[in-house]
Amino acid sequence: MPILPVHLGPGLLLKAGWRSMSLLAFGLSQVLLGLEPMYYMARKEWPLYRGMHTVYGAVAAGLLAALLVRRFGPPLLHWLDLHVRSRFEALPDGVTLARQEEVSWSSALAGGLSGGLLHLLIDAMIHEDIALLGGPGPSAVYGWASAAVIYPLCILAGVVGVALLFMQWWRLGGDR
Repeated sequence: MPILPVHLGPGLLLKAGWRSMSLLAFGLSQVLLGLEPMYYMARKEWPLYRGMHTVYGAVAAGLLAALLVRRFGPPLLHWLDLHVRSRFEALPDGVTLARQEEVSWSSALAGGLSGGLLHLLIDAMIHEDIALLGGPGPSAVYGWASAAVIYPLCILAGVVGVALLFMQWWRLGGDR
């Protein structure tokens, strides 16, 4: 399924261990890749996974996500921060989405590329119509695990990632 939130689970776990990675770029690359099957589903055309669900497409989505986050990430996070605060007055002053004035290229690229390639790997194990390098036939990783295994593992990764991020925030005195 396109744009499943479970694709973000591994990103949360990665972020806990790779603090400089942009989680926003990771998530945006997921959305960009999810647009392809949504488009073909809406048109009732198969296969659903085509050019974007190759290594080349995943890298392109990751680079585009990095570019967009580098350019629009801080203003977007600042807007989200104000919007969230207006809805939830109980948030402490130290909790903020907009910690930085700008997202570094290395952070944006790390998030975008890891997000695009990890999304591709997850989908390639589940969907037969994905060829990692293009061309005919399923990918070499197709069938390594089913959606019934992969999706719960992604959710578990997200839960562990959130727990680790919270522990890091707590250990730093709640200021990050």
